[in-house]
Amino acid sequence: ASTTSGNPKICSIPKNYLDFDYEEQPGADAIRLRYLPKPERTLELAYRPGKVSGEHVAAMLFRFNRKGYAYQIFSGIHHGDLVIGTGWAGSMRETGFKGVGVIFIPSAVLPIPPASSVHQ
Repeated sequence: ASTTSGNPKICSIPKNYLDFDYEEQPGADAIRLRYLPKPERTLELAYRPGKVSGEHVAAMLFRFNRKGYAYQIFSGIHHGDLVIGTGWAGSMRETGFKGVGVIFIPSAVLPIPPASSVHQ
């Protein structure tokens, strides 16, 4: 039996960090490309343009299964800030074992100037 896991709303942090079954929020106009090289592996790229510079959202997600666990690695730009993370889901004996780790790096500390300051 294979285990799958994923949370495409990871950048929309729920109000309660312990509530893993929070309601879905409305969707957005975006484009998503999905590549499935094997049934247990997925690579996804997504982009949502912002109305103004600095509101763009782009992300990459790689999912795979190994030894009964589902893993995901993701990164992206969320309103100018860098997001990097990983997550997993599986079981330890009869108990479910899930986790996620996310790092948000504000655009102010990135060595790349924000798009609004780039001169054409």
